[in-house]
Amino acid sequence: MIFPLLNGILGFSKAPATWGLFFINLLFLIMSMEQPKSFELNMKKLFDDKYFVATQTNLYLDYMGKNQYLYGDLHKNLYKKAKSGSKDQIEILGQLAFKDKKFIDWALATKPYADVVAFEYWQKNIKEILYLQKTNMSYKMGVSLNDFSFARWFSYQFIHSGFMHFFGNMIFLLIFGCALEPVIGVFGFLLAYLGSGILGAGVFLLFSGPSVAPLVGASGAVSGIMALFALLYAHRKVKFIWFVGFSESLSGVVYLPAWISFFMWLVSDLAGFISSSEELGGIAYSAHLGGEMTGAIIGIILFFTRYGNWDDLFAHQDESSATKTIG
Repeated sequence: MIFPLLNGILGFSKAPATWGLFFINLLFLIMSMEQPKSFELNMKKLFDDKYFVATQTNLYLDYMGKNQYLYGDLHKNLYKKAKSGSKDQIEILGQLAFKDKKFIDWALATKPYADVVAFEYWQKNIKEILYLQKTNMSYKMGVSLNDFSFARWFSYQFIHSGFMHFFGNMIFLLIFGCALEPVIGVFGFLLAYLGSGILGAGVFLLFSGPSVAPLVGASGAVSGIMALFALLYAHRKVKFIWFVGFSESLSGVVYLPAWISFFMWLVSDLAGFISSSEELGGIAYSAHLGGEMTGAIIGIILFFTRYGNWDDLFAHQDESSATKTIG
C-alpha cells in the first residue's frame, strides 16, 4: 500500500471549506448511525429466511426466462447454472433480485400464481422492505436508477455506509483539501469538490446496471480533488509512505512526481471497473473515474493558466521547482 504525505493537516482558519465538508459528512454519519436499525435487521432476517429466498429465486428465474434480453452475460450464466440446480448460483440470484427494480415492480404488480401462499408471503415481506427503505438515509439521499433527481447528485456525497467508508474518504479529503484550498481558494475548492462528485454520479448512472442499490459516499468528489492536485502540481515530487508489512524492511518513504500518482490511482480504478460487475454492485469505480476525470480537467486548466505551457505539464518548471517537494 502507498499513502501520500503532503503539507499536513491545517487548522480550520487556513482550510475552512475542507473542515466544513468534513464536519457536514461527520454530522450525517452520526445521524445515520442513530437511525432505526429495522431496515438492516429485516434485510438480514429475510436473507436468512430460506422460504422467502427460495420463493424470490423461483419468481426471479421465471421473470428472467421471459425477459432474457434485459440481462447481460453474468445474469444469463447465473440463470443457466441456477436452472441446472447449482445451489450457490440460486443463492446469488436470490440476492441479486433485491437490486432489480424491473423485477420487483413486475412481481408486485403480478397476481399470485403457482404457490399462492408462498407468493403472498413474499409480496408481504418485500412491501415491508420497500417501506423501510424510505426511512434509510442511504436510500433517502443516495443516487440510484430508482431516484436520480439532480438533488441526489449533490446529497449522496455526504452520506456513508459506515464508519470505515467515512474514515477512508475523510482522511484523503483532509490531506488533499489542506494542500489545495490555500492555493485555489474556498470557492475554487468547493467548486472542484462538489463538481467532481456531481459528475461522478453522472458517470455512475451512465454505466450502472438495472439496480436500485444507491450510490453513497464522497469517493467521487475526493477522487476529483486528488486528481486536481496531481495535475496542478504535476512537476512536483510528492512524499509517499509505502508498506507491505509492519517491519522496517517492509516499509519506507519514496518521492514520486505528482502526475505519476494520478496515473497510479487512475489505473487502479480502471482495473477495478473492468474486473468488477455492475450487476453485483460493490465499489462504485465508475464514480471514482468520473471524479478523477473532472479533477484532471480542472487541474490541467489551472496548470495552463498558471504556467501557460502545455509542454511543461510533465516536466519541471525550473531548477528551483525541480528540487521542491511536497510532504
